[in-house]
Amino acid sequence: MSDLDAVLRLCATAFGAPPATGLLEVIAGAGGDQRWTRALVDGLVEEGRVRVDDGLAVLHGDDPDRLPERVVDLAREILAAREPGCRQLLCVAAVLGPSLDLDRIAEMVERPAAVLLPAWQEAFDAGLLRSSDGGDLVFAHEVLRRAIAGSMPAAIRCALLRQHEQGGPAATPAEPAGSHLAGRLTAREQTVMALVARGRSNQQIARSLGISSHAVKRHVSNLLIKFDCSNRTEVALLAVTPQRS
Repeated sequence: MSDLDAVLRLCATAFGAPPATGLLEVIAGAGGDQRWTRALVDGLVEEGRVRVDDGLAVLHGDDPDRLPERVVDLAREILAAREPGCRQLLCVAAVLGPSLDLDRIAEMVERPAAVLLPAWQEAFDAGLLRSSDGGDLVFAHEVLRRAIAGSMPAAIRCALLRQHEQGGPAATPAEPAGSHLAGRLTAREQTVMALVARGRSNQQIARSLGISSHAVKRHVSNLLIKFDCSNRTEVALLAVTPQRS
């Protein structure tokens, strides 16, 4: 489904109106892949996350960055069909961000880069990775990367990010900052809170999670309101102080 007109027709049929620019950008993240585009559109409809406003279909809800569960389930299905080594590399790479640093990923899984070549080749042959215009290895599309990352618990994602930032190998995940508040947070809010607690700026968080700085700002604002905090420092303290209510 690489043809934009085909995507627009699908959206208009599913949503009952043509998509607004913001919604179209989200759907374009599937890279025109027919299976993923269909899963994304159907998932948004199933979860009631699209409404028609002034003749255009727009996203709505508390967490517009969250992928539909149907899309995450598709990622789990695809991962289950891969060999364990390939699956591990894809999961680590997806969490680290859009750019694949093969040497860094090799360090994190504590295996020589050359030994990982069959696993990378498997992912490439399966159409999960592609060569960018610059010759780098990247995910086939951004929705795929985000869905693979989203298929893992927030605690594991935070642990992988922490290991990446510290420059060490991937270790057994520890409970991230803010885990004691998980019942009051979305998965994305918990991840953002953990990164705020580690002193990361909005831009740094955006790069780590592969989302926009505007989206990070919105999540931080939600945290300030949700916990009646005056600033980021209070959010960070709350994240690492389970005793505070």
